[in-house]
Amino acid sequence: MTDISNITASDRTVELAHPATDEGLGWHFHLRSPYSDEVRKAEREWLNKRLAKKKQNLTAESLESAAESKIIAAVSGWSFDEGASFKGETPEFSPAKLREIIRDPDFKWIRDFLDTELGEFAGFFES
Repeated sequence: MTDISNITASDRTVELAHPATDEGLGWHFHLRSPYSDEVRKAEREWLNKRLAKKKQNLTAESLESAAESKIIAAVSGWSFDEGASFKGETPEFSPAKLREIIRDPDFKWIRDFLDTELGEFAGFFES
């Protein structure tokens, strides 16, 4: 029998994939577990802001903001394979740089990729 208490989520690294071909692009994102303190804190901060408002109307913008905050909290860094680059360079990781990239309409697909990977809970558990 398995000791269920030994089943815990852990961080993982994912390689950005081309949206049409699913080919790895050599840009690796280091993701914190969705159950990590950092990610849960970002989720609670957004929820607390929503609960503090007297008018509880959800908007598409507020939901996008929540997803963005979660992504920024979840990505702890990135690395590039030799020869891979973004806009001709290999930018140093920072939450501000990540925010800039995922807010750019031309790179919404990167945001969508990260959001999807964060939703793949099984990937954060070893089998």
